[in-house]
Amino acid sequence: MSSVVSVDVGGTFTDVSIMGDTGLTMTKVRTTGNPVDGVLEAIGEGLRLSGAAAADVTQVLHATTAATNAIFERKGAKTAYVTTEGFGDVVLIGREVRSGPERFQITLPKPDPFVAEDAIFELPERMQAAGKVLTPLDDGSVGELAQRLTDGRYETVAVSLFHSYRNPVHEQRVRELLAELAPGVRVMLSSDVCPEPGEYERAMTTIVCAYLAPLVDRYIDRLQAGLAEAGIGSALVIIGSDGAGIDADELRRRPIASLESGPVAGVMAAKSLMDDLDIDTAMTLDIGGTTSKAGVIVDGRIELTKDFRVGGPLAAASRRSASAIPVRMPVVDLAEIGIGGGSIAWTDAAGLLRVGPQSAGADPGPACFDTGGDAATVTDAAVVTGIIEGRPILGTDQLLDADRARQALADVGKGLGLDPVAAAVAVRGVASAEIAAAVQRQLFYRGIDPRDLALIAFGGTGPLHGAEVAEIVGTRRVLVPRAAGVFTTFGLLSSEIGMERIEHARIFVTGDGDQVETTFERLEFEARQLLGPGATDTGATDTGATDTVRLERTADVRFRHQVQTMPLNLPDHPQTDAELAQQFKDEYHRQFGLVSDDDVEVVQLRVRAIAAQARPPTQAAGQWSLRSVGTKQVHFVADQPEAVGHAELVEGPGTTELDGPAVVDLVHTSVTVPAGWRVSVFGDGDLSLDRLP
Repeated sequence: MSSVVSVDVGGTFTDVSIMGDTGLTMTKVRTTGNPVDGVLEAIGEGLRLSGAAAADVTQVLHATTAATNAIFERKGAKTAYVTTEGFGDVVLIGREVRSGPERFQITLPKPDPFVAEDAIFELPERMQAAGKVLTPLDDGSVGELAQRLTDGRYETVAVSLFHSYRNPVHEQRVRELLAELAPGVRVMLSSDVCPEPGEYERAMTTIVCAYLAPLVDRYIDRLQAGLAEAGIGSALVIIGSDGAGIDADELRRRPIASLESGPVAGVMAAKSLMDDLDIDTAMTLDIGGTTSKAGVIVDGRIELTKDFRVGGPLAAASRRSASAIPVRMPVVDLAEIGIGGGSIAWTDAAGLLRVGPQSAGADPGPACFDTGGDAATVTDAAVVTGIIEGRPILGTDQLLDADRARQALADVGKGLGLDPVAAAVAVRGVASAEIAAAVQRQLFYRGIDPRDLALIAFGGTGPLHGAEVAEIVGTRRVLVPRAAGVFTTFGLLSSEIGMERIEHARIFVTGDGDQVETTFERLEFEARQLLGPGATDTGATDTGATDTVRLERTADVRFRHQVQTMPLNLPDHPQTDAELAQQFKDEYHRQFGLVSDDDVEVVQLRVRAIAAQARPPTQAAGQWSLRSVGTKQVHFVADQPEAVGHAELVEGPGTTELDGPAVVDLVHTSVTVPAGWRVSVFGDGDLSLDRLP
């Protein structure tokens, strides 16, 4: 007997899936204040329902918000920053970057660099851009630094010396000396964390990594101890920001990789669904209790970005906020907005209805949970409109309290001149419109026509708004997984171990040469070695992979006189320099509508070596269908209540199609099917909503 456990901690619920020899068990429990206790409690409940023994668990897969929460709450380690003499103010000055809704905000605050001004130290040394030593490192100054770090009781130090991405010898010497002179201080080097040009971004990435290191260490220690106490001695794998699994020891070395751990699990699950349905391009929409996340999968490849910021406001532009800290690391490209099932509805100073980003969370929760919350939320609106009225609170046998939900919506409606039902319809409409705007921005950034793709809606709230969002965006097909409410845990179960190698190249590609290919071949060999000795050939790896290693190539490319680069996904087979240049020009023209006559320059090359993990077999899925349970009164429009079709997804024979307006109940959520849409059931229970001609 063997079982694999996956657990994803959300703002309101914690999702758990247990994959074992006898099948798949899924459940949701309320998220607790202590994240480690909550994870252990959720795993215990999942094992109880599945009947699996703790000793049979071979692997625990986890999407953690520990690092993300530490950034937002400013609860990281006391961190010092060390750089080249004369450049200590770089992290305080930052960059003059404005984007999105902040573009015209005159009083925009500068990002807080996570280190105090008196925690910035300089060393006399200098490396040239080509990697040649201009001023040797003074070992005596490092000794003085060690004393100041010890006296200041710093937990960690981020070392980012100029041009260390070209030659890291000075940074490595600093670490060597500090390990001897200040052994209690954790040292993070920019040449390890972010070996890329761009002094400010490289420095801030290293600082954030150092800031998180002790907290991530403690989280892993407590979680591993709790698992061992529960009788689970298996390997712990954390999902990384790029969607790849990271073992606990590797995460200790690169704690920054756990940023955005939770949101990417849903994209991984959507990719698995697309593979099953033979779909190569889609938009993912994960609406949970606190936030909504929209991602893009193009040509079967999850889109990654390095244009990422942390510590900004929890709002639509938080990932690109000019008041947040830039971090250079591969992250699944998501548009994130602070609207979810627990988001609170309110009116602003102008008397306009707003939804989020404030959330009722798990405690006190939406008003309809009857756990102390009295603010109207998106979930309360779904109750008052009749969509989920009569359903139990997830993870319990207690029915949603419709009377408390109506009172909460009545309070919101007073200032708008609306009755509770009209207010509920308005709240749902505003939520769908705001989410659709985030989706449209994501498509616009990628130059993708929404008519060409499907929208995959999941999360506890995603299926309640998926079709409405699709109508606004212009997408004609919505896919809803059978286990939409706990779908992110499927992403964990399908996660792969990945290792990345990066090189700052600066190659001008003007002919049929092979400079780029030669560099790629070396990076691929090094990336395979990081996976383990077995990964250098086509066999299994030490990470538990059972199939051949998959390689993904990416290049950051630009025209000669440009400053910014464009990431370019490349095929995994050899290309000449000329072929790469043409691919870049084609993609550039697709996104921007023009092409320069300048030479094409490859600035940076990245290779990811990815190995699938061994999994226990799953039980074959049966035939699924829709079983009618009559009709229910639903207010899709405020003043027009109507009796709509009401069905539930069941395993067994029945109808496989239903025209809207209708509501379909799944185990952990419900699906709204507006008028003019038809819902169909695939054999394995996944749903397809299609706009009728």
